[in-house]
Amino acid sequence: MLALDFQSRSELPIVLGLGFFDSVHYGHRKIIERVVALADRTGATPALFTFGNNAYKQFNATGKLIYTLDERKRILEQIGIACVVAARFDKAFKATDRKDFLDALFDRFSIRGIVCGYDYLFGAGGAGDCEYLKTYCATKGVALEVVDKIELDGERVSSTEVKRLLSCGDVEKANRFLVDPFSMTGTVVAGRGEGHLFGFPTANLAYPSGKLTPACGVYATRTTVDGKTFKSVTNVGNKPTFGDMRFSVETFVAGEPGDLYGKTMTLKFIRFLRSIRKFDSPEQLRAQIHSDMEW
Repeated sequence: MLALDFQSRSELPIVLGLGFFDSVHYGHRKIIERVVALADRTGATPALFTFGNNAYKQFNATGKLIYTLDERKRILEQIGIACVVAARFDKAFKATDRKDFLDALFDRFSIRGIVCGYDYLFGAGGAGDCEYLKTYCATKGVALEVVDKIELDGERVSSTEVKRLLSCGDVEKANRFLVDPFSMTGTVVAGRGEGHLFGFPTANLAYPSGKLTPACGVYATRTTVDGKTFKSVTNVGNKPTFGDMRFSVETFVAGEPGDLYGKTMTLKFIRFLRSIRKFDSPEQLRAQIHSDMEW
């Protein structure tokens, strides 16, 4: 995938979807479908605007990303986006006038069309909206397509709702909104060294500090490493049976994934299995993990 910095310049003709696309949820995918279709009609490259950093930090110091930029790029490439334009959302960007933002976009990039959601806002104080964008695009002779509100079973699809569901551990419902199961990608690091007790290879995931994790608990997951996918069970939280109250994401992998240490691993969360609890012995915990793996 081609990644362009917002401050750079490019002559590549693009149709650009505007938004943050932090979760690539069902509504985002409707925008993406329109971007791909318009790009095909105009002979341009389908592209999305996004933020390379954690934009939530400008509004909430504890704000977390559903997907990091690298995770978003992987998902976006799979569904037809060939290019991303990534900006850094900081105090200066937050204060940018709506016209100045659009002027910069059209000056730096060869835009053949724009697609956005009906509630897209931009510019300082969110002063720019779809009506303003429509007028601006008309002056540039560029097509604008606006995607209406998207609902599933009468509920509005939004990143805020996805975050709420993940924070409650309801990954099954969150996955309906995301279409593709919620995932975490990181590097396998050394753990407690007790994996041999369980009869399954274990992997502790190191991930970016700004990444959202689901509620503490034990989850049915699928683990992908070295291009191969395995059934797995993932503990998100502490390990009270061993007196370890540190937060971590530890996965038990079925099958023979080989040596995992130091490798990049992706976890897809399928459903919540149970709450974390303290067992009387490691042997009881081992039996429970083997039962969990029967998912």
